[in-house]
Amino acid sequence: MNKSRKKLISILGVSAHKIGPSGRIALPSDFRQALVNRGVNRLAVISYQDCLQAWPIDEWEKQAERYKKLSLDDIRVREYLRWLYSNLEPIDVDPQGRMMLLDKWQERFELKERVILVGMDNFFEMWNPEQYSWKTQELEREFSANRDYVARLIESREKE
Repeated sequence: MNKSRKKLISILGVSAHKIGPSGRIALPSDFRQALVNRGVNRLAVISYQDCLQAWPIDEWEKQAERYKKLSLDDIRVREYLRWLYSNLEPIDVDPQGRMMLLDKWQERFELKERVILVGMDNFFEMWNPEQYSWKTQELEREFSANRDYVARLIESREKE
């Protein structure tokens, strides 16, 4: 019996990676495989307040389409999108599954030797190891409340 291998498209898990002298990091094999299976080798990387978010370009295009439906006459929308797009950089993933961490990101997030990659299903985050350690403690403390909040959101959307 020939079992077919599950086609990875989700980006899941947590891993620590060394930052090379040139600022490159090697993506985990499952992350690379998810990108290959999606047919993409480009990421939209956004510098958020506490981490970087890296969206496979196909997923980012879906997000961008949602933003295009918003009215730029709304100043809060316009300001959010201005901030978002001014903090976004397209980054290629090379054939060996490596990507570049720009100097400005390394400086802002104090990424010196290592970076933590956190799969979030359709994108991944990149964290300073010390910041991520602190964040996981916060997440553990808030887990029950956050779980209940998410359950209520899902329930209310299923009723709509």
